[in-house]
Amino acid sequence: MKKHKYLSFGLLLALGACGDERAATGGITSIGSALTAVSTQLAAVGSLGYDTSAVMMSRIKDAATVKRSSTLLSPMAGTAFGANWEAAGLINKGDSSNTSVSAKEFMGLQLDPDAVGDDGNGREFALNVFGRFESSMMIACALGELSTKDANGYPSNGTSEISLTPANLATLVAKCGMTQADADYMGEQETAPAITATVTDATDDSVYDKKIVMQLDESMGGAVQTFLLRFNANVVNILNVEDGTYDSRTIVAYDVATKVLKVEYYSGGADSFWYYRLYYDATNDEGRLVGTLGGTNNYNRYALAGKPNTAGTFALSFVSYNGSTTYDHNACVDNASGDIPAGGDGSLECSVTGTDLADASFDWIDTAFTNRADAGWVSAADETRTANWTVDTTFTVAAQY
Repeated sequence: MKKHKYLSFGLLLALGACGDERAATGGITSIGSALTAVSTQLAAVGSLGYDTSAVMMSRIKDAATVKRSSTLLSPMAGTAFGANWEAAGLINKGDSSNTSVSAKEFMGLQLDPDAVGDDGNGREFALNVFGRFESSMMIACALGELSTKDANGYPSNGTSEISLTPANLATLVAKCGMTQADADYMGEQETAPAITATVTDATDDSVYDKKIVMQLDESMGGAVQTFLLRFNANVVNILNVEDGTYDSRTIVAYDVATKVLKVEYYSGGADSFWYYRLYYDATNDEGRLVGTLGGTNNYNRYALAGKPNTAGTFALSFVSYNGSTTYDHNACVDNASGDIPAGGDGSLECSVTGTDLADASFDWIDTAFTNRADAGWVSAADETRTANWTVDTTFTVAAQY
């Protein structure tokens, strides 16, 4: 059984192949090495996890007692998970398969970099923030791998066209996280798909140095992607906006000296919403992650706080709504096993104190959800937009539009 990484915070781990080894020694000299620096920062965090086969065995073992009954699966507002942590068929997986899983399995899938779902049209899609973030950075990686560069490692100013020939597609599969299925699909086009990129200096250089506007081929969705970039020995700042059928936006702010990483990801439209915010301080081994995904009548939200590289428990606040019933639970979860230890169910007083999603400090998530189709999410002209929260305000600072 595949091992799902639980609370790995390895958001960028899958991008580790994009770039070169210079990033491991602090030499951030290109888009690839900038992405590698961030992923390398989080690579050690992936040791936290639990084997989802244990969930399956527990279900079989306890089949006689864990029933789908109103007694064991009753909604509990802001209280312990009880049987709802491992009970089968409680939470929608989040794709078009109409599959339901336990809360424990759902979180395992949500934080497994390789987890994919069924889009209903015969193709897989990234089921969680790991894959979605990788996809959002793939085009930047492509530009870094396939374009000419200036003296500072940025793509050279001007307009150019990147043709996705079989050789270039093979590079994107090997170094930028493109799936072989997607590469095969684009390789089957009558003419090689192309990306037109226009690179200029940022008008406001307080946060970013370069602005890159890219028109994607129709086989890649036909969207316009805008990247704002700064990478050097001190910081990695990235703003990526995709304006198309479905909008998305990614913000990355990594302080090389303090080893503090902040990431925000948004994707959505009128009927769907994916939003994640992550803070990780490697020096003090403290991480926080908040996520919400779904639509008006079926959504899941969670907030995590813990020490990824320290044995103990992390705090989890979890809310799920399936169209008729709301499940609202809190717990301290063992870092190593994914189990809820004695005294931990219903508590957020864990190795790091968590925050209840029912708390008024999370009102801003409701506002973000209400405005999920707001064009302000993909306002690419704001060259000063960056992560604006700290470890203490990760769960309270309002989402930017």
